[in-house]
Amino acid sequence: MYSELHYVLIGLSMVGKLCITGAFAAVYVHSAEIFPTVVRNAGMGSSSAVARVGSMLAPYIAKSVSGRFVRACRFKCTVLFKYI
Repeated sequence: MYSELHYVLIGLSMVGKLCITGAFAAVYVHSAEIFPTVVRNAGMGSSSAVARVGSMLAPYIAKSVSGRFVRACRFKCTVLFKYI
């Protein structure tokens, strides 16, 4: 059932990755301008440290909710593509 949607899913995932990368770049540049000059290094350093911790915890969080999330996505995709 999903074999004909394989290329569509890959294309949409690539577009999503592109949007995430662009948003990260924009937020990173903008966040450097938010902090005053005297605390900019400390602010960017602490922001980067928190981001690293979040990226280390993300796989564990994703694994803990993956079963429910995958079932919900399959149901939504089935309902969505049933009418196309």
